[in-house]
Amino acid sequence: MDNIRNNIKQHFEAKLQETLEVLKDADSEHLETLANRATEVLGSPEKAYEWMFASIYSLKGRQPITCTNSEKDVKWALQILNCIEHGIPL
Repeated sequence: MDNIRNNIKQHFEAKLQETLEVLKDADSEHLETLANRATEVLGSPEKAYEWMFASIYSLKGRQPITCTNSEKDVKWALQILNCIEHGIPL
């Protein structure tokens, strides 16, 4: 049982470290814009969080959270949210 707990702990610590690395390069204004828009389109902060860390095919497999370090990339992610909002196939 301790082995399972240790494996779970290591997995979550690795995920946390990965998230912190991504956020280190994020532009705070872009991050706020994208998170707010995702919450608006998807209906809740929980769904927005899930989407921000999912691999999105239309972003060439990238996570939207990784699109917050440049104007071009954040616009790309926002376009995808607009498509989702209006039911436009991606």
